[in-house]
Amino acid sequence: MKKIYTPEKLVHIPTLKTQPWKEQAEYWKSLKDLLLIGAARAGGICDCEGSFNSPFYEFCDYNGIVERKKTTGMYMGKIMEDALRKNLNDFLKADKLPVSVKVINDNHLYRSTKNPFQIGEIDGWVWLEGYDGVGILEIKTSNSFYGPVQWEGDKTPMPVKLQVAQYLNIHPRASFVVILGYINGTSKARIFTREEMAENIELVIEKEREFLEKYLIPGNLPDPSGSERDNKVIMDYIGVKVVKDPIQLDESIVGVILEYQKIGKYISAMGKQRDALKNKLWLALDGHLTGMIKGKPVLTEKEIFTTRISVDLVKKAGKYDEFSTKSSYKKLGIDAKYLKLVSGKADPQT
Repeated sequence: MKKIYTPEKLVHIPTLKTQPWKEQAEYWKSLKDLLLIGAARAGGICDCEGSFNSPFYEFCDYNGIVERKKTTGMYMGKIMEDALRKNLNDFLKADKLPVSVKVINDNHLYRSTKNPFQIGEIDGWVWLEGYDGVGILEIKTSNSFYGPVQWEGDKTPMPVKLQVAQYLNIHPRASFVVILGYINGTSKARIFTREEMAENIELVIEKEREFLEKYLIPGNLPDPSGSERDNKVIMDYIGVKVVKDPIQLDESIVGVILEYQKIGKYISAMGKQRDALKNKLWLALDGHLTGMIKGKPVLTEKEIFTTRISVDLVKKAGKYDEFSTKSSYKKLGIDAKYLKLVSGKADPQT
């Protein structure tokens, strides 16, 4: 007989919130120190499409390099959840989905007993007409992370699906999930059975275990992605460092340098191709404000006006030092001569 793992209740959230702020912060930090992974981290750890985070960012968060801050949207979402939960049937009906027989709140943080590194706090339990067993309710309201485009048609943001996949793993007795997205006053309801989420459940377990064993426990920094968040973390981290003595690099970095150069040349070539096509379009318009095809305006000319301040005139007025500010940014420089010596390769061609 297949064993059913009953999740462990870690804490009653409303009770925790009655404690002094310092004690609350210490409790959440203790979970991080134990290397427990909250369901909201699943998308970042899996590095899935649509996630604002990455394994690199999550690693930096665990190690105190960055601080995960709650947004105004998150606070507002918590305030809205109760009303959305009470009116769930209206949203299900709007999307022609089975209505709920019963919905109850759940204010506990749970830990998986099968995969003890997984924790999660669900938004409620739901029973639906025509569905066996009990389901998990997840409500999403934060515009900061999942805008209307990610919910178009029958789409569901992948980070949300991976989050509820973790809930299903923590709660083996749940047979389905109901996701309610309420974004900019527009609702989107989704229902997924455990069978439909099977691949996502396995993916989350695999990637989170890999994240722990390969990166978090041994302290190995994952490769950064090219996301804005990762870029900012790196600049904030090294931006305060100025070490004049050279550092001896591992020779494996030569491959990274060569690939960086190759992609740079490719981007430059693509930029020229794009400009050539743009020039063809300007010639096609031939000074006209609008270009028509089959009676439809497919190409338009827009004039953008800008105002610039003359630096020379400001200097003459003796106001330059008073109103100017200095800023700097870091730029990589590659010595082609020495790179060729250490790599044995000429400048990469695209």
